[in-house]
Amino acid sequence: MIDLQTVKLTRQHINQIMQLENRVHPPELRFSASVWTRNFQQMEKSNCNFSWGLTDKSALAGYMAAHLGSSYQENSDEPVIEVDDLAIAPEYRDNLFLLIKAFVQELARKKLGNFAIETLATPETCTFLKEHNNVLVKLGYEIVCDYPFYAEDTKRDLVWMRLEPVNGRNDK
Repeated sequence: MIDLQTVKLTRQHINQIMQLENRVHPPELRFSASVWTRNFQQMEKSNCNFSWGLTDKSALAGYMAAHLGSSYQENSDEPVIEVDDLAIAPEYRDNLFLLIKAFVQELARKKLGNFAIETLATPETCTFLKEHNNVLVKLGYEIVCDYPFYAEDTKRDLVWMRLEPVNGRNDK
């Protein structure tokens, strides 16, 4: 029996995050324990941790690590919500919307629902999200831009993606 819940992620979840990350991400896209620790320390110190997990009977089935950041767009210092990582076990992919919904609801509660969301994604994740843009729209956001590029540091093709609130505002 599946028992899905969303949970706010903190430093205490790093081991579970890394276990799932090792399962679903290739080595060049994984963060080290020290990077995860530093990221959570910075997010918690600045009170801008918007990271959520999806659990099934307390086992982490997916996560989204996000924080307040600056736009990747050239010549822009616009504040955005930056998604550093998104991972979900293949058998739970149909439940990704629960994770995104918890994230979007927190942004709305904190009066950040009008901020754009930016992320770097694999081409596969970009395609998956674009195929489900209608679900994102129901949650109050839509994909407005995606730009493929080759990342030298990971030696992989990646896609910069930008999501904006539907009609410029998200109160969901």
